[in-house]
Amino acid sequence: MPLDAPGTGRAAFALLGLALLAALPRSGYSQTPSPAQQVTVALSFSRTVSPSRPLLVGQNFVNVQPWNRAYDEAHHAFFPEVTAALREERPTVMRFPGGLFGNTFHWYQTIGPVAQRPPYDFRAMGRGLQPALTGADEFMKLIEPVPDCQALNIVNISRSKRIGDGTAEEAAAWVAYCNGRAQDTTTIGVDYLGKDWKTVGYWAGKRAENGHPAPYNVKYWELGNEINQAPDPDPNDPNNTEFLLTAEEYVERSRQFIAAMRKVDPAIKIGLVGWTDVLEATAKDGDRPSSKGGGPWLATVIPALKSQTDFFVFHHYNPVTPDISPERDVYPKAVLGYSEAIFVPRLARLVKVLKEKAPGMPVWVTEYNRVLSWQKGEQTVREQYNLLSGLAVADMLMAMIREPAVANADFFEFIGGMGTVFAGDGTSYLGTRYEWGQVVRSPSHWVFSLFSEPFRQSGGVILKPDVRCGSETVLGYTFPMFNAVAVSRKGNKQIDILLLNKNIDAAVECAITFPDIAGKVRSIAAVELNSWEPNSPTPLFDDNLRTQKVWIKGIEPPTVRGGTITGKLAPHSLVRYRISL
Repeated sequence: MPLDAPGTGRAAFALLGLALLAALPRSGYSQTPSPAQQVTVALSFSRTVSPSRPLLVGQNFVNVQPWNRAYDEAHHAFFPEVTAALREERPTVMRFPGGLFGNTFHWYQTIGPVAQRPPYDFRAMGRGLQPALTGADEFMKLIEPVPDCQALNIVNISRSKRIGDGTAEEAAAWVAYCNGRAQDTTTIGVDYLGKDWKTVGYWAGKRAENGHPAPYNVKYWELGNEINQAPDPDPNDPNNTEFLLTAEEYVERSRQFIAAMRKVDPAIKIGLVGWTDVLEATAKDGDRPSSKGGGPWLATVIPALKSQTDFFVFHHYNPVTPDISPERDVYPKAVLGYSEAIFVPRLARLVKVLKEKAPGMPVWVTEYNRVLSWQKGEQTVREQYNLLSGLAVADMLMAMIREPAVANADFFEFIGGMGTVFAGDGTSYLGTRYEWGQVVRSPSHWVFSLFSEPFRQSGGVILKPDVRCGSETVLGYTFPMFNAVAVSRKGNKQIDILLLNKNIDAAVECAITFPDIAGKVRSIAAVELNSWEPNSPTPLFDDNLRTQKVWIKGIEPPTVRGGTITGKLAPHSLVRYRISL
């Protein structure tokens, strides 16, 4: 998760991310002098980005109170509305225990009877002691009913005097608990702290005792979380940053962890922590040492670990915050332009680095979202729960769909203040009272409902649109006013096209030229994410700092004449066309 640098104010942080930008046209877009209200999108089955990449629609599960208000202690289960939301969104990956909390997480303390579990010690994260209600088994129970949803577990690779070191043997024991079999006598060993982690079969037996005899078969594992980045440190409390590692320390410990984990299960896939400093959004090289010191991160970890790991972890957040300008239209324009202006070029730089230093290594964006404000020690949730935020998330996801090097993208987060689902606790929140367990679905929930079903399927092809549209310049950077992605499935018998109009106050006429479908269209349906409280005249302006009721609604389908599809998109809207041939 993103954290402001020590002493960095929110406004200064936002301006830092914007003032240094250079405006450049992006691949696949043509800025034209035509009015912004006219858009053309060219598609062809012969112009493709890549085969389908089902892991693009992943999410995070943050395992800490108060973010996780999704669990009903009385019934020892997640609230039905939470599980219903998960089944509707159908993520293909769920990351656990989510964010920086992975650096203080000891999985073995979260299994067995809840009453016997010690509380999570998140004091180094400024969160104090938290009840261990939802541990490793509860998490797996949550995602098991979701078809094709796979866990991505973060192992604790940190060193902490206060909370206890993570060790290679602890990580290997978690692999054994998830994937091992009772008859496996492979020895895990004694760690450098003197703890005996016994055998693979021992932990498989523990899993059976806790109600799950069959292996969970967790394939994906991540070596720490943002271990080169820290929260705002208290200069009088070094424990706040003690879990960080230098690049050299990370390499040394990673080698130990990889060997121990693969000894238990050679088939697992392991990711290394890569570019995670949110303040590097505008840096040309982006290769700094960790806050703890040491050599440049990328230059150290990639050559050392590329042959032993399977994917490169990258995190990114939109750093545009509401107080960047007193002009009421600058903020929404900046938010909707952010992805193309900052995220896309930064991602391109990273892909270039990997092609040079680790050819073939895929990028896993295991966290992305709007940024949080931590100056007051709490989340500014209002910045996430509105239509503008949902459209910004959609724009970032569309950028990752267009980049074939990105194999996985995990929205931060499924449950919590930044998430798609917020479960109430019976108190008044942001002016509204939410009863315990009542689920509030943010705009990002509906974004995932639009994207998940088309893009989670294997066997399809992601098409490469050629978009011609107007552009907007704000705060010194220029961005296209329209975005489009498309996927063809079922042997080119069904095509989903998602279109994002970033004009904040103008509808657009969009003409999609698609000669391959001429004379073959059996049906076309359209839905839109652009709804809010009735009678709100200017929702993007008036409501972008408070929660909104946003949902998907059916709209009039576009017209089809030969190989051209013509439709109208409302201002600041996300639309999906589904074409059956």
